[in-house]
Amino acid sequence: SYTVLTDWLPLLQLPGVQVVSLQYDGAEAEIAAVEAAHGVQLHRWDGVDLRDDLETTLALTAELDLVISVATAVGEMAGAAGVPVWRLSGPLDWTRLGTSVRPWFAAMRVFTPSGNGAMASLVPQVVAALTALKPAEGPDGDPSGWLERGIERQKAGDAAGAMSFYRAVIAREGEQPVALHLLGL
Repeated sequence: SYTVLTDWLPLLQLPGVQVVSLQYDGAEAEIAAVEAAHGVQLHRWDGVDLRDDLETTLALTAELDLVISVATAVGEMAGAAGVPVWRLSGPLDWTRLGTSVRPWFAAMRVFTPSGNGAMASLVPQVVAALTALKPAEGPDGDPSGWLERGIERQKAGDAAGAMSFYRAVIAREGEQPVALHLLGL
């Protein structure tokens, strides 16, 4: 087990954040206990087999703004679908090929604990990064600068933040070719 659900309470309790559980295989009791004890809600779908119904799981995942995961199939599927993913990864994760990223998933940001730190120690970093993001519905500031701000975020390695600006440009201007191209990247 990488973490327990109570490790994620700082994220689950963030105002304005809607948490969707893509956890499969026996997490229902832990989710129900955390919801009852802490007054949080994790959205989930009764009757959907998130382990064996990959089509439905992918459809749900593709509609999310961001997936935050440890090294699981959920994060891999989101990365393959181009959904922004923040992966909590151990310091000896060979899948980064000696780098700080996972090269085949451009929309994946990797969080790694220092030293032999536990995965749970990364949750405050994830919460800080998430609160720094601007909502996709309307980044602040002059709309004429949204495209440039998205490019700045992309250059800084913040794919999810960049995508929020590109989506805002597309929502405001329609099929804006540069924003569409950059969103596709």
